[in-house]
Amino acid sequence: MRFYTGQHGFHCGIDLHAHTMAVCILDAAGEIAFERNLPTAPEAFLEAIAPYREGLVVACAAIEAKSAREERPSPGRGGLRPHRERTAS
Repeated sequence: MRFYTGQHGFHCGIDLHAHTMAVCILDAAGEIAFERNLPTAPEAFLEAIAPYREGLVVACAAIEAKSAREERPSPGRGGLRPHRERTAS
């Protein structure tokens, strides 16, 4: 494993969703240099980070959500249980 000790000029955080992504870029002093919601597309991301690419480090948070027909957390039990569809009586 390689480690590096150099400083980065910019830090980029991404909150990635299916159709949009929230992108925030901080400079070395921790000030916001860029902050926007963008479409989830490589072209939109690359265009947004172009002015900051030199010395940029990127971190991404992406959580996959299951559909309502799949398992979902069971309140009060701390576990997962299959979701049952409600039917009209």
